Amino acid sequence: MNLLKHYFKAEWFLNTNLWKYVIRLNPRLRGYPKFKLENYFKIRQILRDDPEGIYCFVGCDNHSVAIIVQRIFYKYWWAHSGFIELGEDGEVYISHIRKKIRYDSLLYYLKEVDNFALLKLPLNEDEKKLVKEKIKKIHNSECSYKMRDNLYQLEQYSCDDYWMHHNYFNFYCSEYQYFVCMNTMNENWDRGRKRFSTDDLYKNAEVIFEE
Repeated sequence: MNLLKHYFKAEWFLNTNLWKYVIRLNPRLRGYPKFKLENYFKIRQILRDDPEGIYCFVGCDNHSVAIIVQRIFYKYWWAHSGFIELGEDGEVYISHIRKKIRYDSLLYYLKEVDNFALLKLPLNEDEKKLVKEKIKKIHNSECSYKMRDNLYQLEQYSCDDYWMHHNYFNFYCSEYQYFVCMNTMNENWDRGRKRFSTDDLYKNAEVIFEE
């Protein structure tokens, strides 16, 4: 087991085609996802009641190969994350990283999960403005999925205005939220982290719905 842990924890393994394939295919070992899709209407109403908030989500498929490996070797509970917002049509959409940046209906994602949590970020008004600008810039840029440690060593994090002058970014799912919100809210979002996991997102935001 120690040898296996060493193998899976190695940073190079997280960037192998094998691991990317497992995450992308995300096979489920048994049964069907158990999240009740009627909860969509509860989530939509929360966003309609406060459309100016900045929201994120975390979710997990408890019987997928990727999450089982993740929980054994990395001790993370939540499998995926992203931003969530009310669209112009009054329906709910997510912005997230899966191989590349995607903008999907929330229903597209909910049919895949057993558990889901809606999170609200405690941003002040100036921080909200900055976050919206960064999200818009990233949506208009090229992004690819890349899993790695030691984020603070990357050029993407070494310059305050990097996001303004570049049109290509690498993220894993929860890194996207960290990059956009870095140096806002509190010290848990400060520059200098080695990694920012889905569990870190869950712990450092306000949970306003969970099932």
